[in-house]
Amino acid sequence: MINEPLPISKDFPVKARLFNYKYFTYPWHFHPQYEFIYIKKGKGSLFVGTSIKRFEEGDIIILGPNLPHYLKSDSEYYFDEKKLEVKGTIIQLEMDFMHYSITNYPHLIKIKNVFEISAYGIHIKNSNKKLVDLLDTIPEQQGLVQLISILMLFKELTELELEPIIKTSKTNNKYKGSASRIEKVLSYIDENYTKNITLDKIAFISNMNPAAFCRFFKIKTGKSFKRYISEIRITHACKLLALSDFQILQISTDCGFDTIAHFNRTFKKYVGYTPTAYKAIILKKNNIF
Repeated sequence: MINEPLPISKDFPVKARLFNYKYFTYPWHFHPQYEFIYIKKGKGSLFVGTSIKRFEEGDIIILGPNLPHYLKSDSEYYFDEKKLEVKGTIIQLEMDFMHYSITNYPHLIKIKNVFEISAYGIHIKNSNKKLVDLLDTIPEQQGLVQLISILMLFKELTELELEPIIKTSKTNNKYKGSASRIEKVLSYIDENYTKNITLDKIAFISNMNPAAFCRFFKIKTGKSFKRYISEIRITHACKLLALSDFQILQISTDCGFDTIAHFNRTFKKYVGYTPTAYKAIILKKNNIF
């Protein structure tokens, strides 16, 4: 999984653009910014955390910071020359976008709720005309006009019944302070989660003792270190089950589990199905292969 660097900061908090691809190609990744994806044309499979859904024309996808995701176009978009196209809008917002106002102004409390739900991913089907018009025009705007349109976008979102894509454990992805330290830790985990990462080792990397690291990690991510490792391994397992022909045992090993029994038990705990049942559901409902 890739930590995607984006040219967004407090000085340049918004990046908005139209896209027109033959098909989605960017691999399984995450980034510390909010992301809105409007699918104007195209269809396929949407992978968010441990969940897999279908995306189609007219859908809007909203992703919170550091939420692993991946879009895969359907097969005909790869092989049928007449349909090699996905179009839409991508808007990315800096992690602390209008943080003080959204956190403290009662006028914006509903917008705060949108941000909080986006931590688990939001998938809006059959988006309305107001939302679509805003998403089509925001990339062409600049400065205050663009900012006002983004607030109008949030206003429209607050009037919808928003359901999280991931309906497992709650998480808090609003990293505050010591960003370089937590990013260093997360990058190390991302590169080594298939190995045996001990608490002592990761605490040493963060220049903290184990007890202090556990408190720090829980504050910054909303999860225990053990749970975070388990979830990132299961997320990778979901991707392999959906996109490969690997055997369950191989996937278990590739994702860092010491035994197949441990893998099966952990997978069912987080996903609700055994790996074998999950694979069968994906093949049947999402027509990935």
